[in-house]
Amino acid sequence: MAPYIAIHCGLFDYQGDHLQRILQDWVGLAFSNRDFLETGIFLSACRNILSKNPGDPVLTRMALQYKQRSIRSLRQALNVSPGILSFAIAIALALDEQRFGELEIAQQHFQGVHVIVETNGGIQSLGLSELLERMYWRHAYNAFNVPIKDHTNTERRLMGQI
Repeated sequence: MAPYIAIHCGLFDYQGDHLQRILQDWVGLAFSNRDFLETGIFLSACRNILSKNPGDPVLTRMALQYKQRSIRSLRQALNVSPGILSFAIAIALALDEQRFGELEIAQQHFQGVHVIVETNGGIQSLGLSELLERMYWRHAYNAFNVPIKDHTNTERRLMGQI
């Protein structure tokens, strides 16, 4: 289950532009990494089901466990080598919090994503897929006004400035 907000947020140029990218980039990363599978797919699915069954104690406990494991995985990934995995986990956590109204927490995750980008020498040096890069510019820059320096033409194009 790809994040609802990633599919319905205007990241893509035209209807149908996103399906291949979501499957290849988001779901593909989840299949190749258990930590991201729990964050990007299981947490999102659990929270989505929970939104339709509020107060369900089993789903609430599962969502909290997925979130706790996701934060632990993010910390471990940051300690080893901040890169694509830590970037994707932090984006997934931020989108989850944003979708369910925890905007302050989402902003903290997006600011963490920005630190990952800056620590690695900028967005281009991370080697992100176009989907992850679009998610960064759409959410971290536009939604939360995280200060971003030195936009390349590619970054400005993805943000719709050129």
